[in-house]
Amino acid sequence: MEIPPGAAEREPSRPAIVLRFAEGVDLVEPGADSGRLVLRTAQRELALADTGPAIAAAFRQLAGAGAAEEDLAALVLDAGGPAALPVLYYQLGELAKRCLLSHRAVGEKGPLATASFASPFLSCRLRPADDRQVLVFSRFACIRRDGGRMLVESPLSAARVTFDDPRVGALCLELATPRCPRELPAPACGLSPAEREVACSLLLGCRVLAEVDGAGQAGEEEDGPLAFWELADLLLHGRSRLGRQGPGSAGGIGGTFRFAGRFAPPPLSKPAMSEESVDLVRPDLDRVAREDLSLTAALEGRRSRRGFGDPALTLPQLGEFLYRTARQREVFTGEKGQELGSRPYPGGGAIYELEIYLSVSACGGLAPGLYHYDPCAHRLWKLASRPEAVAALLRDAAAAAMQLAAPQVLLTISARFARVFWKYEGMGYALILKDVGVLYQTMYLVAEAMGLGACALGVGNADLFAAAAAVDYHVESSVGELILGSRA
Repeated sequence: MEIPPGAAEREPSRPAIVLRFAEGVDLVEPGADSGRLVLRTAQRELALADTGPAIAAAFRQLAGAGAAEEDLAALVLDAGGPAALPVLYYQLGELAKRCLLSHRAVGEKGPLATASFASPFLSCRLRPADDRQVLVFSRFACIRRDGGRMLVESPLSAARVTFDDPRVGALCLELATPRCPRELPAPACGLSPAEREVACSLLLGCRVLAEVDGAGQAGEEEDGPLAFWELADLLLHGRSRLGRQGPGSAGGIGGTFRFAGRFAPPPLSKPAMSEESVDLVRPDLDRVAREDLSLTAALEGRRSRRGFGDPALTLPQLGEFLYRTARQREVFTGEKGQELGSRPYPGGGAIYELEIYLSVSACGGLAPGLYHYDPCAHRLWKLASRPEAVAALLRDAAAAAMQLAAPQVLLTISARFARVFWKYEGMGYALILKDVGVLYQTMYLVAEAMGLGACALGVGNADLFAAAAAVDYHVESSVGELILGSRA
């Protein structure tokens, strides 16, 4: 028998923070006389031992309107006596470890906000919000839409707080500048003093709000380790690593194949981007193996070389460089029909989402312009791009490398995002950046072995690249740049 929502006692009329089962957690009683309870989620079922009628009554309350912790304790004390209280707190601790509990701020007329959690290591640190405290909306908190709801989340707490009442959103807006909640004018957010207190207590516990110190700073956010972090960096770090992911998180993490059955997997190789191509030399790898530098010599000799020599890099050298760093060695079919490959550098999941474009300023045997490298056919496709866009890419590269002259060749590394996102959830963009890093290292070592100059750049203009290559910014965008040329 599944216990329907609302079967337990009604929500308290006084403002309070109540405990409830998290969204998607159902309480089931297999039989009226079994004495057993089962918690069911989309991922698993958790059978609970027969803990007696007092604990069962508390669980039914959690499955319904919920109750403040002290009210749950009173309920269990009345029904089971003092011996039942340790069992209650043990069970609540176990539920919190599994992220199966939520905290809800309830006002005089209904719920105000509900917090769910993605990590047992960062539980809600609830404490009464002193009405004399100066609070401010955290610089790490962000408000967004999730389906038909508005929510605020913070990577500091791995909490997601849903606005059940729009007045809580208005409260957050009012606290964009530091102030005492009691100083807010009544019409500003429409919450009564008691409602404002429980809402602030929940938001403070989830680190959506921060306390302001005597110097007018959000203390821990401006001092110590957090001072070095920006929101985008901390959000990506927490979202793309295990630890702050769990049943209460926005989604899964890893190879979930969430788009399988909805979209066909994007192909391994892009179709030809033009009708004009340049075939590239295929070096004799046996000769290369005999004559090449040792790995140790290449590693120890590797340097970022920003200035290039005369004469310029040649087309045969460029062909050998691309063959040794980025050609497609093998194509095969992976899980759920996804086309996979093998290249000289390692790629996450063998997906190989990275593409290489060449902005050529000076290369013996190759006309200046913008080219796309085809790793399967090992050839360049000349793109009908605007010369001014290519010149701008080269100027930006020179500025990033702190050079006056344009580099001989700029390699722009782009990612076809859907290749990765079709399979990987949560960690997709972080995986792309790791792939860029190993491609950089491969290019550096091959350039050193060939006696060429190479330097990876720290930043590039993704919008300018999209305009030059005529690609959709959200479909394929630049994620890395490296300049290449003959060694000075």
